[in-house]
Parts: sequence; C-alpha cells; structure tokens
Amino acid sequence: MDELLRSKPDIPKPIFLSLDTQGSELNIPKGAKETVNDAVAVLVEIEFLPIYENRPLFVEISEYLNLVGFTCLDISKGVQTTNSKGPVGVRAKGSLSWENALFFKNPDNVERSTLAFCALVFGYSDFARECFPIE
Repeated sequence: MDELLRSKPDIPKPIFLSLDTQGSELNIPKGAKETVNDAVAVLVEIEFLPIYENRPLFVEISEYLNLVGFTCLDISKGVQTTNSKGPVGVRAKGSLSWENALFFKNPDNVERSTLAFCALVFGYSDFARECFPIE
C-alpha cells in the first residue's frame, strides 16, 4: 500500500482504513506503516476465538495499533458462536467470536481537525471535542 501511494502521488492518502481481509488484518498495518501513520481511524474485523488458521486475535491487533498511536474506542455488538445443536430459541449464549473494532489515533499524534471530523462521522462528538481542548 505504501509503495502504491508513493508511486501515485495524485491519489490522496487515506485518512480512514477498513480492514476485513480474512486473516491479514495485522499484516496490512505492519506492512503499510506510512499509510497507517497518515490515517486517523481504523475499523478492523477482529476475532476473540480462532476461526481461521493463523489469523491474529484481537489482543495482537490491539497491541500493535496501540503501539503506533491508536486507541480502541468501540467494539460493535459481536457475533457469538456455540457448539449447541439445539433449536435457536433454547440455545445458551455462546462465546464471543468476532466483531468489528474501531480505533482512533491519539489527538497528540495527528492533524486534529481531520481526526475530529472522522470522529463526528462515527458519532463520537465527545472525542471530537477532545481534539480541541479548551484550557
């Protein structure tokens, strides 16, 4: 991704990344460091239980994104899975297996108006206000 954007300077750098790639959700940010550094938000499909072979779990993705300046602000209502073969209405709750996580860049590490705009788009008005602290 970094190489493509360097070779095509007419393509605007993305400020938002959405990663749902069935296993490379950690490889992409690690391999596209410049692109991730320029982004203000990342929406990534995460797993809590291994579904696909060699797919990173939430903790690995979260640790990396934290390391490069992002904080997880939201985890959508996840999908639970169970081994129960009973009728749907009588199955117990299953284990949380996958969902989407939304990460925003720390306001100290990015252009604040872009971050605030992205936060507003996703409905995080308090976080958007925090981008412009009043002292």
